[in-house]
Amino acid sequence: MSGGTVYTAGDDNFGSTSHACYWIGTGAETDFTVAGLWGAASSIYVSGGTIYTAGDYQNSSGLEVACYWTGSVETDLTGNTPYAYSIFVSGGNVYTSGSYNSGTTTVACYWTGTIRTDLPAGIGARANSIFVSGGTVYTAGYYYNGSTNIPCYWTGTTRTDMGVAYGGSNGIANGIFVAGGSVYVSGYYNNYYDTAVPCYWQDGGFTALPTTYNSGWASSIFVSGGTVYVGGQDNTTPCYWSSGTLVDLPGGGSGGGEVTSIFVTP
Repeated sequence: MSGGTVYTAGDDNFGSTSHACYWIGTGAETDFTVAGLWGAASSIYVSGGTIYTAGDYQNSSGLEVACYWTGSVETDLTGNTPYAYSIFVSGGNVYTSGSYNSGTTTVACYWTGTIRTDLPAGIGARANSIFVSGGTVYTAGYYYNGSTNIPCYWTGTTRTDMGVAYGGSNGIANGIFVAGGSVYVSGYYNNYYDTAVPCYWQDGGFTALPTTYNSGWASSIFVSGGTVYVGGQDNTTPCYWSSGTLVDLPGGGSGGGEVTSIFVTP
């Protein structure tokens, strides 16, 4: 939301293809023209009245291409079959986080404009979320250490691994937010029963979030007025947590539902 206007990004499926697009309020969608088979937008940011959208598309050769759009101007990002998951604009620079294939593994990275910065990790890594504060780039995601997925975040290119309640279990970080000098990261881990448990970390410290049936995950995080808000899924029900208190939202039909992004106005 910017200036009281709601901006959303996603895709519109036409059966044989899909278009990356965004909406302003409830107005008609704005499609992005890509020279390929399909496209999808994963993240949106508005700065100085300009709309920035990140996503990817499949080109006419069938290859994945990550990109961002400034208004309707497409900028392709470097890397072999890259993906762009999150976008942030600060100081006139466009920052996008994601991953690409090195030929032997998936590498977590972020781009400043079109300049790629690889993030140190194990194998099979990706950066799901990006946030810029005080000129420092923060990204959150995970990597595979050979036996399990390790949730982590990077301050610049310095990686911080985050622990989970059940040692040795899988974990993934999905969202990141920086406030008051602290780094907040949302995600989930698998418990002793191999069930996903939503959680968040503050400066690496772990907090499990309650669910109705001991299953769910956290997708997005926002901090306002000292309160931590986390959006995600309670079993199959879309929900959010406010200071650790679960709030289920209407919806979640037979196929379930989830909250993928959360924003709190002052």
